[in-house]
Amino acid sequence: MPTDQYSQTDYLLLLHQHIQNFNTNLFQINLRHYQTLLLTADDLLRQKEAKSKQLQLQNLALQQKLRSVILQNQQLCSMARRSEAAASALRVSLQNVIIQNEAAAREREGFGDSGEVGEEESCCEGKEEMEVSRFKCRVCGEREVSILLIPCNHLCVCGDCEELVTECPSCRLTKRGALKVLL
Repeated sequence: MPTDQYSQTDYLLLLHQHIQNFNTNLFQINLRHYQTLLLTADDLLRQKEAKSKQLQLQNLALQQKLRSVILQNQQLCSMARRSEAAASALRVSLQNVIIQNEAAAREREGFGDSGEVGEEESCCEGKEEMEVSRFKCRVCGEREVSILLIPCNHLCVCGDCEELVTECPSCRLTKRGALKVLL
């Protein structure tokens, strides 16, 4: 029903204009909302990518460290095997030296025909004292021998005197190293 001043066409135009303004405003609001969502999603994606790169770098560093530790472990195992083999060879060498020393001592003694035997030599305690003194340090004469000199393999000094000697007191060969021996 038309009113005096406005016709039905005017109402329709006005209504159409309000609907168009409403749609434009709604479109602008939705557009800003979507732009905000896109910016937020883009920021989150960048943060996730940065975190992913950081984790990849950490993973790479850990893999390199793992390879280094594995290599070091292999080297230490190899060194341990070599040291074990060297210790075994030194044990055999020590046993040979002890056997040679005992054989040399028997050769020097002979069969008892090297001279008159006095009472002190024929005593059983004398032999024990001789064996005990055979394992005394050749430098100080007090402590028990515990160091094998290298390269001559003589077991003739104690731990305290080993630091003092530069040559073997038995054969005068220059000392290049020493090993502690547990008897």
